[in-house]
Amino acid sequence: PQVTHVLGYNEPNLSDQCNMQPATAAQSWPSVVNFVKGRSGVKLISPAMCHGNIPTYGDPFKWLDAFWAIDGINLSDVSAIACHSYMEAAGATINFGNEFTTKYNKKYWLTEFCAWGDFNGGYDGQQKFMNEMLYKLEKDDNCERYAWFKFDDGITSKPWNGCYFKRALTEIGKLYMYYSTFDQSVVYPSNKWIPAEHFRNANEKIKCYAT
Repeated sequence: PQVTHVLGYNEPNLSDQCNMQPATAAQSWPSVVNFVKGRSGVKLISPAMCHGNIPTYGDPFKWLDAFWAIDGINLSDVSAIACHSYMEAAGATINFGNEFTTKYNKKYWLTEFCAWGDFNGGYDGQQKFMNEMLYKLEKDDNCERYAWFKFDDGITSKPWNGCYFKRALTEIGKLYMYYSTFDQSVVYPSNKWIPAEHFRNANEKIKCYAT
């Protein structure tokens, strides 16, 4: 009863994930739509798109265009477009999300993001990237929801990606958990400390360290 949204296929244009051509995905999509429509108040989110590698449809926009063009598959059935990005530039990641909003007139959910690839910034670099990304995402009206990836990443070759390790929040985990929501309704009197999670404006680039 707590479920409010159902997410569609995960990375259908990536060979080691759902690995589906648009026509293949369309065969079972109506059953997903009907499942959601049968539950009051529950909304459906589109397949989560990334820069993939399957033949012909590695481009996420090309995959979705072909998908929505199939008879019986309707863009109106989803309330938002899900996407994933592992680019190391915050501006490029935000632009990627906004491309979906511009093209399909739907808000986007960035359900996986992180500076991945050949990123060599380590902990400090990842924290700087996260700080810039969260600031931009919280201020972006087109982004409805977002989620960092990964949560627990202490056993891989890139431990600086993880928010949680050995039952404790990492430094970027603290930053992620306590970052500001930029709630304009919260007002603090002068000469009072403002909790980090409630700061709402900055006139220059900022560097946050949660403690």
